[in-house]
Amino acid sequence: MAHYEANGVRLHVQELGEGSPVVVCIHGLGMDTLASFYFTLAAPLSEAGARVITYDLRGHGRSDKPPTGYRFRDTVDDLLALLDAMDIDEPVHLVGNSYGGCIAFGVAAAQPSRVASITLVESMPAFGENWSAGIAYLFTGEIDGDHEDVEKHRRAVREEILSQSNVPDGARVDHMMKLSGQTLRRTGIATELPWSAPNTEDEIRGVSCPVLGIFGSRSWMVPLAPVLRDVQPHARIEVIEGLGHFILAEATKDVVGLVKEWVFEPSYA
Repeated sequence: MAHYEANGVRLHVQELGEGSPVVVCIHGLGMDTLASFYFTLAAPLSEAGARVITYDLRGHGRSDKPPTGYRFRDTVDDLLALLDAMDIDEPVHLVGNSYGGCIAFGVAAAQPSRVASITLVESMPAFGENWSAGIAYLFTGEIDGDHEDVEKHRRAVREEILSQSNVPDGARVDHMMKLSGQTLRRTGIATELPWSAPNTEDEIRGVSCPVLGIFGSRSWMVPLAPVLRDVQPHARIEVIEGLGHFILAEATKDVVGLVKEWVFEPSYA
């Protein structure tokens, strides 16, 4: 375990392996931390010879939790600064779960020479009004408003989360939503991120490294897969049948197999 100063915050980092390639895993928002990768992909990839870096996003886990600094570009700049702080100058393979994939594309758009490949695990690039609206919808329950409307929204989000799991556990979802709410309320994520500028479509189209997208067939992300194919025509898309959004946890073996093959030999579809 280590902490690195990056872009004005201390980021908590866990690292496994010392080989090559370098794989950086980027987790999602709110209820997620580096643990989702540390207990799934990190060990198998490092055992295969890779150097695997996982880190807590600002506002999450054991990283700093400043009250502000949660625009989309802030999270991109955090990762770029972290690579500098760790003296990593070779192109890295970025594996992003949910919002983590947005950061991966943001880094590739900002500094393409630093990215060898991108793997999206239930994720899409951050561009367009639909992306901003989707982020705003998720956070509506954590923004001040009419109490009845907020509670109604939280119940709707809870049901959507449950519907995305093959082993729905209401008590666990309630606990995770409570933790997520605490994260959102003590930081500026809910008020800054939805209204910050994501990437432009041209920036996403300009990303030239190999891209792999992994989705669950029942996921709310599946209808967006054609959008990914449109902006990244050479992306490879893999769909895991029968699963929803939580494929990293519920189909770990399948995801590990796909990512392990990919980072050692990424290619264009």
